[in-house]
Amino acid sequence: MKVLLCNPPARGPGCVVSPPLDIANLASITFEMGHKPIIEDLFIKSKTAENNLFKLFLNIIENNISETYQYLCGKRPFFLLDLCAEKIASMINEDNAEILGFTINSLQQFPYTKFFSALSIAKKLKEKNDVKIFLFGSFPPRYSAFMLKRFGIIDYVLVQDDEVSFRDLIRKIESGKNHQKITFCLREKSKVISPDKFTLGDMEDVPTPFFDKEILKYYRKLVNLVLPYEVSRGCVNNCFFCYSPLKGMGIRNKSLRKVVEDLSILSKKYKTKKFHFLDSEINFDRKYLLSFCKSLLENKLEIKWTALAIPKNLGKADIELMKEAGCVQLRFGAESGSERILARMDKNTNTKEMERILKDCKKTGIKSHLSFIVGLPEEKENDMVKTKEFVSRNHELIYSANVCPYNILKHIDLTFFSDIDNYVRNLVSKDSIKKLIKARELERYLKQFNIYSLDIIDVINQKY
Repeated sequence: MKVLLCNPPARGPGCVVSPPLDIANLASITFEMGHKPIIEDLFIKSKTAENNLFKLFLNIIENNISETYQYLCGKRPFFLLDLCAEKIASMINEDNAEILGFTINSLQQFPYTKFFSALSIAKKLKEKNDVKIFLFGSFPPRYSAFMLKRFGIIDYVLVQDDEVSFRDLIRKIESGKNHQKITFCLREKSKVISPDKFTLGDMEDVPTPFFDKEILKYYRKLVNLVLPYEVSRGCVNNCFFCYSPLKGMGIRNKSLRKVVEDLSILSKKYKTKKFHFLDSEINFDRKYLLSFCKSLLENKLEIKWTALAIPKNLGKADIELMKEAGCVQLRFGAESGSERILARMDKNTNTKEMERILKDCKKTGIKSHLSFIVGLPEEKENDMVKTKEFVSRNHELIYSANVCPYNILKHIDLTFFSDIDNYVRNLVSKDSIKKLIKARELERYLKQFNIYSLDIIDVINQKY
């Protein structure tokens, strides 16, 4: 059986120039189960394309959210989008694949452009060959049933973990039978069926990722290749604003033996020494982190890497060991410089702790990237003042930063499925415009200190 795995063209949160890990994991499982994966990466092809087709396609989606939604629900025609989607779909070499899968995940974020892009292309492929379509990307489980109910294009939706759902989906297709226990959402005639509970897999069962070397050539045209990898899944925090699908479900991690083995294989096979880790926080367990760094050194992997981290429980000696083990950048979710707001969001850190860690990173030579959120519930003007004061005190320690307006990050939420017109209104409401203005204000303040938002791939590719 042939399985097509597609990364659709997209723009928005999380869209960095690095091959998608979820596709690499599923491709490896496809081989493992005796089948052939066909990988199609339209995202990177859109970045290297000489014509403006992909740009036009994404502009149409971004500027016509309600119309695109209605078109994909089968409630109205949309000639220009249909034409662009057909041209893009014709670029895909399906090679008679029995099932087509699309990722809608970008670094644990779910931009609506990627979702609509995937469905528009899938619609044309389904019209042509009447193939089965599935979506994946470890998105929040409650979204899965909504996707199937709203969009007849979709036949299956994998739910966390993708690897568990995917193995079961392949077995179902192989046998042609429905199993009593399912780990994915599916449509049977007009009925949507969801799992009784969502199954979390063993991280040891996640295979060594497989990347298509022909597709990697497109990435190498733009940047020095940086491969994604994950050591763990889950988060020790429970921030109320977080949309992570694994929020509140604890931490699972791979054994050090497996991590070192995977990274060694990937580095040699794909000829790169650069990785960005997708974990919610690399310092989820201090003892594990230190052992991880020592294992990298003992096995002489000599890689460079970047990771997310919680600005807490990192001593100077820990940071020095991370630097020695190849860490070049840590990305911290600072969110705010106001102690009151940090306490309200249950952030599990404080400004004093953040400042100490930033100083230690600076002294050690690890670049610090901070993320801020403005417009949080109960945020007052004085809280923005506190955030600016935090930046002013620590600007020499902050290498780069980005600012997000709360609740208008252009990713999928439940309103997106239940009331698309309300979703669109929210993007341009007075409250949203106010948050955008505040976000731009903080961005301008950061720029006074020459602090900009830099792509993680660009940072890791700098000379060290």
